[in-house]
Amino acid sequence: MTIIKVILIWLCISADNFSVSNASTAKMPTFVRKDALKFAGFCTFFHLVFFVLGWIFAYTLKDSLFSINYWLAFSMLFLVGVGMILNAIEKTLSLYKKDFIDEQYLTVVAVVLSLKTILLGFGLRMVGTPMFLSAILLAIFVFLFVWMGYFLKGEKILRVSKVSEIVGGIILIILSLSVLIQFSR
Repeated sequence: MTIIKVILIWLCISADNFSVSNASTAKMPTFVRKDALKFAGFCTFFHLVFFVLGWIFAYTLKDSLFSINYWLAFSMLFLVGVGMILNAIEKTLSLYKKDFIDEQYLTVVAVVLSLKTILLGFGLRMVGTPMFLSAILLAIFVFLFVWMGYFLKGEKILRVSKVSEIVGGIILIILSLSVLIQFSR
């Protein structure tokens, strides 16, 4: 998979994180830099953990699943894309000020946001994408998008973030189809 496709995947995943952090700031009277850093750090950490877990799982199964590896990569991207669209249609998860004090709750939210990354780690490994570069790009995009979600406030931005989640899901579905087309030759 090309680096441009990997960047698109991480941009789409980051749109989901942006939406949650943006919806959270709508409920907070003031921006607290410490809260933004804390949530961005939690999200980045768990995204990386789940990405590596998916990658390792795929690495251990790659030889036994060689004949269907691209079907698996297609399925992972497709399912995450559909999930993002469905999540965007439903109510966006958001946090209150008190949630940033409760690190257990913050951990649960970060894990829920990051779970889809295990599928993407699995799928990217199946098509032979380099792990180190993918992980660095993932960390950069997730951290920056969560951070940006806190800075940008307002109803228009909140609507844009919901639309970006839907567009991200559509892009992931298109990328899943491109994986299938590319490797079915």
